Amino acid sequence: QIRRVAASRGMSEDDVRKIVEASVERPWLGLFGTYKVNVLKLNVALDKVRRTGGN
Repeated sequence: QIRRVAASRGMSEDDVRKIVEASVERPWLGLFGTYKVNVLKLNVALDKVRRTGGN
């Protein structure tokens, strides 16, 4: 999905991938739960890049 998001937002795949990695919530104490992407945090970060024109 990184390719599709990058294309729709006019960004490079590498930039989107970095933002996605920063939006991942890791398991509590590294043991409890699963890795998941906080989609709200991801969309806010992507919108911020668009407004500022960079990282």
